[in-house]
Amino acid sequence: MASPNIIIVVIALADPHDDASRAMARTVQDSLADTALVVVREEARPDDTAMLTQLGTDMHASALAVVQWTDDTHAVLRIYRASRGWTSRDVEFGHDDPMAERGRTLGLGIASMVRATEEVPPPPVP
Repeated sequence: MASPNIIIVVIALADPHDDASRAMARTVQDSLADTALVVVREEARPDDTAMLTQLGTDMHASALAVVQWTDDTHAVLRIYRASRGWTSRDVEFGHDDPMAERGRTLGLGIASMVRATEEVPPPPVP
């Protein structure tokens, strides 16, 4: 049996969007359950790119996802793969959007970004 991909999801330490973080982690794991093990990690400096890439290397991660809230309605998702570098996506929410729904949306965004950056094996040589 092949070992699963390891996806590390980094959130800010003491994230004020706790309901969103829980829903996001569940959604990422559910979305990638057949191919990945998802590890959520709180970090004091989620904007420290060097530390994050080292974390991914140390944990043998297939991908690293970073979620940063810039204010109450705006989050930035960043995905890192050693072979492709960083990609990012901005996500805007309405003021009335429930936190759990925001988290599910972010979880689906992470899952789709991880899948979009998966390594595609070369076709077999005839």
